[in-house]
Amino acid sequence: MISTSLAFILALVITAVLTPIVRDFALRRNLAAVPRSERDVHVTPIPRLGGIAIAIGFMVPLVGLFVLDTGISNFIQRDPEWLSYVIALGGGSLAIVAIGIYDDLKNANAYQKLFVQILVAGFVWGLGVRIDVIGLFGVRFETGVLSLPITIAWILVVINAMNLIDGLDGLASGVGFMAILPNLILAIYNQNVVMMVLMAALGGAILGFLIYNFRPASIFMGDTGSMFLGFVLATGSVLGNVKASATVSMIAPVLALGLPIMDVLLAVFRRSMAGTPLFHADNDHVHHRLMKRGLSHRQAVLVLYGVSFFLAAGAIGSVFMRGKMAAGLILVLVVGLGLFIRRLGYLWALPMIPPRVGATAWNSHLGRVYAEVRQTDDVTAIWRAIQPVRRLLSVRSIELAVGEERFTWASEKRLAAGTSRIDVLADGKSVGEIVVEWRQRARSEEERKALHQLGEAIGDALARMRSQVDDEKTPSNVIRLPQRVSTGSA
Repeated sequence: MISTSLAFILALVITAVLTPIVRDFALRRNLAAVPRSERDVHVTPIPRLGGIAIAIGFMVPLVGLFVLDTGISNFIQRDPEWLSYVIALGGGSLAIVAIGIYDDLKNANAYQKLFVQILVAGFVWGLGVRIDVIGLFGVRFETGVLSLPITIAWILVVINAMNLIDGLDGLASGVGFMAILPNLILAIYNQNVVMMVLMAALGGAILGFLIYNFRPASIFMGDTGSMFLGFVLATGSVLGNVKASATVSMIAPVLALGLPIMDVLLAVFRRSMAGTPLFHADNDHVHHRLMKRGLSHRQAVLVLYGVSFFLAAGAIGSVFMRGKMAAGLILVLVVGLGLFIRRLGYLWALPMIPPRVGATAWNSHLGRVYAEVRQTDDVTAIWRAIQPVRRLLSVRSIELAVGEERFTWASEKRLAAGTSRIDVLADGKSVGEIVVEWRQRARSEEERKALHQLGEAIGDALARMRSQVDDEKTPSNVIRLPQRVSTGSA
């Protein structure tokens, strides 16, 4: 335990000292994240590259403990398998940090990052960091020839899950720390001294960085930090279960990482259903949803900390439970996570076409969109309010033109199957239009009706805003609605 405590303290101190140095360097070199879209919740440029401090803070104490004549280094030298594992973790970490730095500086595309991640996952599998057995309630499942794809899939999912959830100040750091706790306790339970030191060092590095990353953050971990954190958690989870009993193998890590894994799976599902590229960023992650429901930045982070703690506690409980008790605990956790997803509105806002899935729920959500549109105060707010429609209708692109204002969105470059134009009428006069390009020629009557109702809702909002201007209740520059000539209908 002395080595474990020493690794934690050294990592915390090194990261806490190094983070402001990296931050000041990034500021001097103008290496800051500038808010560019509605997905960015910060309003001023914030330095990134904080992941460099995390990686160094994690690695320095480990190198010292592994290289110097300590109990840990003697243990590794006596066990060639652990030496191979440490080389895999160290080499893979360096590669992930390298592609992360390149991405933070040069903006690597998604396929470049995915290619490196697959290579690294294959590399660590070749050195023995692999999922050969999956234990579930005392039953062992040998993965056999599926060991390689399962191991690669696990590492990719966790890396990108941590990357996607890094959307609010301190969120990825806190969620990552919650996921470390079950791994640390599992290592202590299995008397896995190497994993105890690894998880302690990672926990210390994360807490040292969180001092500067919690709201209001003065530095971001960037892709360097989020991918590095995901990689160490993924490989650490595998290493922590290499010699674990079949009863607890891989259950605890999956539960501990339940929140980021849920977020990445929801992202894949909704983008697949919407027909958008899997790597196309959006503002519909769990933290975005919480803020849309009225929570402040800090409140959203604390709520997600609570969810992560709930899952981490369940993961720890699964380590010590057997049979029906473990199954019952997992059921409670899954149901709780499902209720949380429903509370966020994902069950109603997933992209769906009414003839195929729940027309009642579909119409209910559209009704809420129309109501929100009618309550808006300017054209930009109208555009934001109608965004869910692009997922609910089978559209390739949508354009809103009102007076001198014009907004467009397109999901892909392929040719549209058809186009519809809806006049926006305010007080019976045309003041704008909605132009929609459809994905498929066969469109349902419900979709055509929904588009017309959307035009009516926008017209009602514009008429109300014009009335407010005429009554001098709002400044005259709130909205400009020149008369337009009708351009047709759907």
